Amino acid sequence: MYTYTMNLKEYTYNIFIGENYFNEILDRILQTHPYNKIMVITDQTVSELYLNAFSIHPDTFIETFVVSDGEKSKSIETASQIYEKLAEGNFTRKDLILALGGGVVGDLAGFVASTYLRGIDYIQVPTSLLAQVDSSVGGKVAINIPQGKNLVGSFYQPKAVYIDVAFLKTLPIREIKSGLGEIIKYAMLVDEGLVEKLTNLSLETLYSHLQEIVLKCVEIKGRYVVEDEKESFLRMHLNLGHTIGHAVESYENYEVSHGECVLIGMYYMAKLSENQTVMITLDRLLNAFEINNIYNYNWSDLIPYMKRDKKNSGYDINLVMFKNVGETEIVKIPFEVFEASIRRY
Repeated sequence: MYTYTMNLKEYTYNIFIGENYFNEILDRILQTHPYNKIMVITDQTVSELYLNAFSIHPDTFIETFVVSDGEKSKSIETASQIYEKLAEGNFTRKDLILALGGGVVGDLAGFVASTYLRGIDYIQVPTSLLAQVDSSVGGKVAINIPQGKNLVGSFYQPKAVYIDVAFLKTLPIREIKSGLGEIIKYAMLVDEGLVEKLTNLSLETLYSHLQEIVLKCVEIKGRYVVEDEKESFLRMHLNLGHTIGHAVESYENYEVSHGECVLIGMYYMAKLSENQTVMITLDRLLNAFEINNIYNYNWSDLIPYMKRDKKNSGYDINLVMFKNVGETEIVKIPFEVFEASIRRY
């Protein structure tokens, strides 16, 4: 078991990383925080596999709310249904929301927790690789609207994060590859030997190294979040690949996974960098894990979504650009300049 402590300026919490301890998580939570009531928010797939371990406790009232699988559940309509159930159950600020699931559940549950009664406690129990290495860490919570992904949200830190890599054994291969999108992002963003480690692995050998890789990604993200919790500058580097990636997600109506979309975004950022080392390294990582579906898109379809990206300012767009492997920079350019450049590819 590893413990990473997120030491923020006004708040500290722990991220626990281990294997085969998910049956103990509820007891661990209640030993530390004896909540009167817990609302467990999960999705259909996860509920069938793991909800039994989180739905009954002799000393605590536990309510459950199961959402449909997929990004479409990250909506104001679903959030409203949860608000109503919390109110009907007389949940107070002394109670807890527990997010049991992947990034969709974590973002949705965290957003509800940040807004219900102007904020109640929540804890993340991420069950997907993407959520374990990225979305459960750092306190970004949000819902989607038809105009784009994560356009309504806030920064709201959990009380704790419990990561059990045993959850990953039941993931389909596409979800593993989605998580690899964010892992590869960290390798390209910071390196620290992560590029070499990943290129020596494969889909078949990955699992035996996941605990170590998850910890490394949590440590990397943690440094950015501690330095710049509200994303005023440094944390923006973690958006590498996301401007184009979120546009693809919205355009595809969330039928393409987030991690895959991040890889698409990174691929085009690598092309724009015109740095051969960056392109070769990214290709090596994609080939190591048999990720080769980098689609071509009509930029006329994607540009409207990119114009609504929350990282934009006025008529300018803020992009995370490669300078080299392990070195990125934030570039603010007029949107028409970016549009002219990206259309070349």
